[in-house]
This record gives sequence, structure tokens and C-alpha cells, in this order.
Amino acid sequence: MVEKSPLNHEQHQEACVFCDIRDRKKPGSVIAETDESVAIMALEGHPLVMPKEHTTKEDFEENPSLLSGAFALALALAPSVQEAMGAQGMTFVLNLGEAAGQEISHVHVHLFPRVSGDREISYRLSPRLPRPELDSRAIRISNEFEKGTQA
Repeated sequence: MVEKSPLNHEQHQEACVFCDIRDRKKPGSVIAETDESVAIMALEGHPLVMPKEHTTKEDFEENPSLLSGAFALALALAPSVQEAMGAQGMTFVLNLGEAAGQEISHVHVHLFPRVSGDREISYRLSPRLPRPELDSRAIRISNEFEKGTQA
């Protein structure tokens, strides 16, 4: 098992919106969290899962296990996302680096609910949803997730 450095919340608090959401310094629609990871709604209306520890592309490339907790949470959430959002499948996307579309340096996994017949994922051009809609989606997914963990 790879030993991780302790969380350094102060080091990245101003530079990273995800760290600010994690620390509840900025608003975010939190779906679920574990000791290692947190899932929130992206402004475009799909879930994102990331390590709580600020993890850059370079950190991940040096130590891929830094995302193991985030991937575990993403996989555990997938059925709940599908149920809450009326989807039949799920696409997981990890953009590494600006050239790949990564806009925030904190590495994160996108969860895109999919339905039969849709051919493209378009989130960069998707409108940003108002906070009440993001909160509503987060609550629906969270409720489904809690039902699944109690079963």
C-alpha cells in the first residue's frame, strides 16, 4: 500500500475551487464523501468525483493510486446516478492536462449518465445550471446512494 502524505488543506485553498468546496468555503452540491474522496455536481449537471487531497496531473502520473478512492466512490455511485437521472449506462471521463480539457488542476472523474442511442458527451458547451437544480440532483443521487448502501 502506498503511503499518502497528510492532507494539506491550507496549501491549495486559494488556488483550487474544488479544495474550497471540500472545505465548505465555496458553495457546492455535495453528493457523497468518504475519508478520501468527495463527489459533487459539476455546474453542467453531472457528478464529479475527486480525491479530498489536492491531486494534480503530475501527482497522479507519479502515483496513480492517489485516485483509487475516487474511482471506488465513482463506481459505487454509478448505479445511484443512473437511477436518479433516468440513465441506462454511465461513461467515466478523466481529463489529464489542459490539452485534454482539464480546466481545474485538481484531478477529478466525470460521471456522465447515458441513455441508449446518445452518441456524444457534450459538457463544455452545456449551460451551467442554477444552484437549486444542482442541489436537487445531488439530493436525488445521494438518496439513491443511501438506499443502496442500506440494502
